[in-house]
Amino acid sequence: MTGGQFIAIFLFLLFSALFGMFGIGGGAIYTPVQLFLGTSFNEAATLTLFLITVTSFFSGFVYIRAQLVDAGLVATLAGTSFVGSIFGGWSASLLPESLLLGLFSFFLFVNGVHLTVSRSVEGGEEGFADNRRFCWQRTVAGKTLRVYLPLALPTALLSGLFGGMVGLGGGIVMLPLMIILLRFPIKVSIACSSFLAAFTGLGGFLSRLPHYPIDWKFALFAAAAVALGSMVGARWTVHSSSKSLKRLLGLFFVAIAVVLFLRGG
Repeated sequence: MTGGQFIAIFLFLLFSALFGMFGIGGGAIYTPVQLFLGTSFNEAATLTLFLITVTSFFSGFVYIRAQLVDAGLVATLAGTSFVGSIFGGWSASLLPESLLLGLFSFFLFVNGVHLTVSRSVEGGEEGFADNRRFCWQRTVAGKTLRVYLPLALPTALLSGLFGGMVGLGGGIVMLPLMIILLRFPIKVSIACSSFLAAFTGLGGFLSRLPHYPIDWKFALFAAAAVALGSMVGARWTVHSSSKSLKRLLGLFFVAIAVVLFLRGG
């Protein structure tokens, strides 16, 4: 491997702790680092989806042990997101890289602004009113969640579609939506987001791999690094409040989006 790849693995290790902490797969750093090494966007996005899958599964195991995961809820949202990611990964080959890079930059910017300015940290304990039709009631970590399925399912499908298309885990799309629209508690949202990112990443990776092969030696070393970092980050979330780091991460997303936009321009 090259010196640049070793530096990339070190950066992946550091930032995977942050992404594991927030239940985000890591496309915000994995793809840009590869782009700066000279990798094409589509090849970088393929490896990123593989790393997102690893990051999210390992952090997800930590959240399971902390009893922050409801299996039925995660399976429903993740399955829907997975279907979307398959179509997203397939359709990526039909679109120009410049467009995908622009969408990627725009999405990072929007999410970064949200994370920076949002004052909500703990989220509401309950979602929609009891008398609303199509609400699915779940109990997670002692809190009652009421999931409005006509809103939750299309959101998960579209997050997977977009994630598979641009090399992002669907969790980065769903995390703010679960807090704002579905009104999940923050730690439950992060735990669900982690598994959504895992399944979206896997679906997008499998559909992209035949078209954009990756360097497996580099990929396996990078996977080991992000597995370790994501578990450290997830443990941090379970035991701490993350308001300040959430805003710092938002600023980081905005900065990466601006750099990518300028680079693409």
